[in-house]
Order: sequence, then structure tokens, then C-alpha cells
Amino acid sequence: MSTFPTLSIYPIYPLKESRVDNTIKSDTEAGYVITRARYSKVRKKFNIIYELLPAADKVLLDAFIDTVSGATDSFTWVHPASGTSYTVRFEDPPEIELTGFDGTSYYYVASFTLVEV
Repeated sequence: MSTFPTLSIYPIYPLKESRVDNTIKSDTEAGYVITRARYSKVRKKFNIIYELLPAADKVLLDAFIDTVSGATDSFTWVHPASGTSYTVRFEDPPEIELTGFDGTSYYYVASFTLVEV
């Protein structure tokens, strides 16, 4: 299994963390709603944004995205604050946007959502 690359900068904060909704809901004719969990595991989602990503990191991230086939394969990602390792995949292929040039280097913004598998 692949591991998310170590980039030269940290993602911007706040680093948004949420839970995947695994609820199945059924409406009854009496107007009640019956709910149950689709599965027992509670999965997390992480919204990650890197601003001012140097060109070298952009190349590293592009190569990694190709390695995991965009949003297909799972990989290990380490939470930058807690140090906890998660097995995740990209919810959708990451978006990378060229945002600046300082006369010598290009800078990018990379944004993506990781979903625990």
C-alpha cells in the first residue's frame, strides 16, 4: 500500500474533519422515520488544502495521484496534528491550481477530500 508523500509544507488550518453519514432512512406511512446504521464502522473524512505549494511538491503530489489511480486506490495518510495513521482514498481526484509566480518559482493550491476506508 502506498503512503501519502511528505511535502515541504503543512496543510492550512483549520483542517476540517467530519464523519461519513452511514444512516439508512425509511419513511413509514404513519409519518415516522425508521433509521439504522448501514455499517458498523464510523468513517472519517478530512478536507485538506495546501496553499503556496512549491512546484517540487506539486510534481511529487502529481506522481502520487498517478500511483493511486486518482480516487481509486487506498493509501496511508498521517494526520499532521495527531500523528494518527489512517487508511484513506481520495473522494474525488485532487484539484491543483496554479496561483502565483514570484519571479523565480511557481506556486500552487492543492485541495482534496480524504475518506477513510
